[in-house]
Amino acid sequence: MIENLKSVGFVQDVAVQIGQHVHLPSLRHHHKRYFNTDVPGDFVVSERDEALPMVAWGRRLGSAVNDMRAAKGYVSQMAKSKEELEKLGFCSTWITERDWTEKVIPSFKMHRQEFGHCIVKSDFKVPSMADQSVGNAHWADWN
Repeated sequence: MIENLKSVGFVQDVAVQIGQHVHLPSLRHHHKRYFNTDVPGDFVVSERDEALPMVAWGRRLGSAVNDMRAAKGYVSQMAKSKEELEKLGFCSTWITERDWTEKVIPSFKMHRQEFGHCIVKSDFKVPSMADQSVGNAHWADWN
């Protein structure tokens, strides 16, 4: 019976099918164009983009990527595509979470090291890398 269904193109796991024919090609294209897979939440795949399969045109890739990060569906797709997603540098954490971990916390640590506390004034500006007295890579990420 399953062979009969397969012979007429029946798809058992729609998420994997969409992932293979819509999301992965779109993510590859986004990575090629923008050098990352940090797709904005409102990003929609361009209509008539010849570099992508027609089935991907007009799809809300940003929304799908957000759902992937939030583990709302697409679990089987992500498991099946794990290796390729890793090659693309797909990060399952939110950009804001990564910014917190990679920029905010290190900046608080540096501020504490420089000033002895973490009470940051509202007008404080993170110094640029040109300021050799600070010399921490995390400061430059904010400029």
